[in-house]
Amino acid sequence: METRPAIRRSTTAGNFVSALRAPQSPGSSASFVPRGRRAPPLGSLREPIHPRGRPLCGRPSTAAVEISGSSASCLLAAAALLVLLGAGCGDDGDGGEDGAGAEGGGGPQPGPPDPLPFAPAESRDDGALRLTSSAGTASNQNPCFAPDGSFLVFTRFESGYNAGPAHIWRLDLDGSEPVQLTAGDYDDVNVPFGCFSAQSGRVVFASDREEANDFWTVSPEPDAPDLQRLTDHGELPVWIEPVFSPDAARVAFEQNIDEAEGELDQRASVWIVDLATGQAERLTNPDDTLDDRLPSWSPDGATILFQHRVPPSELWEVFLVPAVGGAAENLSAKADKSSGSDTDLSWSPDGRWVASSADPDGIVHPNIFLLPLAGGQLVRVTASSEHEDGAPCVSPNGLWVAFESHRTADEESASDIWIARVPEAARP
Repeated sequence: METRPAIRRSTTAGNFVSALRAPQSPGSSASFVPRGRRAPPLGSLREPIHPRGRPLCGRPSTAAVEISGSSASCLLAAAALLVLLGAGCGDDGDGGEDGAGAEGGGGPQPGPPDPLPFAPAESRDDGALRLTSSAGTASNQNPCFAPDGSFLVFTRFESGYNAGPAHIWRLDLDGSEPVQLTAGDYDDVNVPFGCFSAQSGRVVFASDREEANDFWTVSPEPDAPDLQRLTDHGELPVWIEPVFSPDAARVAFEQNIDEAEGELDQRASVWIVDLATGQAERLTNPDDTLDDRLPSWSPDGATILFQHRVPPSELWEVFLVPAVGGAAENLSAKADKSSGSDTDLSWSPDGRWVASSADPDGIVHPNIFLLPLAGGQLVRVTASSEHEDGAPCVSPNGLWVAFESHRTADEESASDIWIARVPEAARP
């Protein structure tokens, strides 16, 4: 595999540190660090990446990039039925002009039921239930509910937390063992929200396959995964964190802006690529002074959610921006808390809440919280003083949150997929 640059981030709860690494040969160690979330699709990532802050890698570029028409056309209709199927982590919402969205009346999805139809292997004092368990260094991360809520897909990093190679796996919520969907010496990485097309059922992920850094899709059917390349822009600039728009005509993603050498000087921006034209346009950070990551569409398709930092500050906040562009709004500033970062963001299916891995007011480890879109009091979902919880995804019926949790107090330790009930105050 071709060598390429990579970025390393080292963080603790409420702290973000990043440093550039020189280009690495295949199998050598290099990584960047988000907060409690996925790694970039770089085959050279063979070392743990920390949470907090979102993935970042690659060289600066602000130029629009093109996608081959043949590659793009395969998913132009990818979510036309979202209006009928509703919103959730799997499909990013109702979508289109007729979508229910944050203010609509679309009904919840049917699954998973409460209680679950099987007995999970372990439970915590806060009621969270463990869904996966892997031997050795394998780390299970980034759970994403299917549109009907009957199963999850997730990324398994084979060599430790955010340490590739990485592959996409499927976990049916019936007590069965997970099944591998992608394979090879690659980094295939999905995100917890917006990874499913409700019409085609395919899963979008970032990958370094074919010596590039592009977006691919895979069928979640284990007998016929059928990988397809979605974009074809090449190796640089590096694209990561792909999420479908509700109508699947566009993909929002994160792009690295520069190679700042200072630990807190890394920057990134949110972009949108039109799958029909292949044109990519920047949505945030026009002057390259900010750090914007992990975009996702609201259930009605009108708003993009992302996490935002002003270098060299270590504070991450929740920001919202119209999908057509415009002024961004700071949602964290409307929440009832005095301190702490909000990262690993995703929507609730009704658009009323933002799920976050947060450490408000000095809690020991980041846990899962729900921030009301209207502002006000946070709703706490998990309460672990021993483990960091991240990458939350609210189920399509709004009753559960799937998330990743580190196996020890060490934020570099491998993680597993867990699930917790949404408190009554935030249920549909």
